[in-house]
Amino acid sequence: GAGLFIGFKSVKYKPQILKFLVSSPAYRYFILKNTARKTTANYRSDLKEVTCPADYLAIASFGQSNASNKVRREGGPITIDDGKTFMWDWTSGKCYPYSEPVVGTDGIGGNILTDTLIQLRTTHSENLLIIAFARGGSSVFDWSHVKLSIRLDTVLQRLEKHAIEPKIFFWHQGESDSIPEIYLPWKVNAYGQVKGSVSHFYEMALSLI
Repeated sequence: GAGLFIGFKSVKYKPQILKFLVSSPAYRYFILKNTARKTTANYRSDLKEVTCPADYLAIASFGQSNASNKVRREGGPITIDDGKTFMWDWTSGKCYPYSEPVVGTDGIGGNILTDTLIQLRTTHSENLLIIAFARGGSSVFDWSHVKLSIRLDTVLQRLEKHAIEPKIFFWHQGESDSIPEIYLPWKVNAYGQVKGSVSHFYEMALSLI
């Protein structure tokens, strides 16, 4: 379980270990159940399900921090109440009018995507369907190796199952990878290597996402 995953962080990652974990049905089930339980829809009692729009522009958002409802807003959470902006919860397949905190991710604050959508509304009048699945405090290496790579695979599979094809993917990443001496060592070992520039390993990780 989680203890197993944390335990591996204390030693050098080996590609064969990562491959085993990702392919293990039991591990994949545990990770998905654990992460889905912590998403926004599970603690928002004000959500009112609506019928998903038939025609729309689908936009997916993932990464970390401000994409996972960590934006601090003095005026409180923002709601886009125009009848044309919706959010789709990847954990349940349900649609809701767009409002913060956005479903599908974690956090209880605002979302950086909201500001983008407000600007987008000045030029686009069509329905917008938002699919958010960011994870606070995550690293690009979490998305490329084990844990959140399982989440990413699952979201993409569920989008295909529901015939939702995002035309735009927003990626917000940075803080958890900003201090290499703290964050990088165990991530670099995920490749079974110890030499190379920071950007080199980030590029390798990004190529797997």
